[in-house]
Amino acid sequence: MVRKVFKWFAIALAVVFSMVAALLIAVILYWPSGNSDRLVRSDRSPDGRVTAEIHAVIAPMWGGADRLEIRLRKADQPTGEIVYSRMFECGDFSAFNTHWLSPKNLDITVGHCDSGIHDGVQSDQIVWNKFPAWNGISITYTDAGR
Repeated sequence: MVRKVFKWFAIALAVVFSMVAALLIAVILYWPSGNSDRLVRSDRSPDGRVTAEIHAVIAPMWGGADRLEIRLRKADQPTGEIVYSRMFECGDFSAFNTHWLSPKNLDITVGHCDSGIHDGVQSDQIVWNKFPAWNGISITYTDAGR
């Protein structure tokens, strides 16, 4: 009788350990390793030398700040430099846009996000970078009003 109970206990324990091991392996293999960077849209300058890109940079876990970044890159460069970035916890990027007025003048339309007050601060309004120029290109900012 004791052997039978011990046998079932050993089987149950083996099943539990197997499930825990499988869960740990899944977590290790599929755990996000860093921020997710998604290109929302891009717009090439009239002379084709520079591309303005809007990126959504999503933190891998809750508590990390999601960002919206606007980058400019030369045509021969694989990545760009950030000229505008802000905290952005919303999923609607339709109010953000880039419009080339000329090869040396870029207008960036910026939108708003209101996902509520976090820690007593309207954190969605935090702008980290807002450059007025980049490599001889003048940058103006227009408020989308939404």
